Amino acid sequence: DNFKIAASEIKAKLTEVQEKYERGLERLKKTKEAVEDFQAFLDQKNPELREKNKEIAHILEVYRDEADFLEKKRNFVKQQERELLLESEEAQAIEKECRESLDKAYPDMEAAIQALKTLSKLELSELKTMRKPPNAIMLLMSAVCIVIKEEPTRVKTKDGQSYADDYWPTATGKRVLGNPKLIDILTSYGQTEGQLDGDSMAKVEELIQNPDFDYKNIARA
Repeated sequence: DNFKIAASEIKAKLTEVQEKYERGLERLKKTKEAVEDFQAFLDQKNPELREKNKEIAHILEVYRDEADFLEKKRNFVKQQERELLLESEEAQAIEKECRESLDKAYPDMEAAIQALKTLSKLELSELKTMRKPPNAIMLLMSAVCIVIKEEPTRVKTKDGQSYADDYWPTATGKRVLGNPKLIDILTSYGQTEGQLDGDSMAKVEELIQNPDFDYKNIARA
């Protein structure tokens, strides 16, 4: 009886061990299947992942290129700002210098323009008919044209080989001496701030520096 009992117990244990073994095998089988399924999934997804990685790499490359471009653009804009600021400061200095020079020489020009305002229509007509006016008159009328923003006329030089700017044909035209409102224009000149820009100031200053541009010379002419 003891033998039967012992044999029965051993058989039960063996059966239990076998069942555990079989359950273990079943779990290993399921695990293997799961691993194989996951591997198949990865094999399927790998091309997609590689493609996604390529896209991401391309996007990053484009971003880096754009970042480099924007950085260069920012540096360029900063450089332009510095250059424009410097040019502005230089322009202001030149304008100040021109204004100071004009302020010194302006009395002669102002006196000449005042004298021109006193001319009658007949006298203006006579002035208009002059073919070879004195240099003082030429200088004065050139200054008047510049002041009222009338451009010079391009005329042939004496040798006929080239062209040069000449204010006298402009001055004798209908927009200056032929303009019945010329005296009114000259009378109102100077009442508005900034009527004479830097370029015009430089041109007038050059005329005023000429020794013939003198109120007495103009009056005698």
